[in-house]
Amino acid sequence: MDYASLMFGAFLFVCALYFMYTLYKRIYGEDSVARPSHERRAPGRVDYSLI
Repeated sequence: MDYASLMFGAFLFVCALYFMYTLYKRIYGEDSVARPSHERRAPGRVDYSLI
């Protein structure tokens, strides 16, 4: 029971970290990511993922 709960807690922790990372990338719009966020993209810029 202890090992299963530890694995489940670690899985939730990793999922929470991944969610916070994607949320941070979506808000601040880093250009280094492979898939750019379309929400905060400037209207005059070229989206290179569509080419």
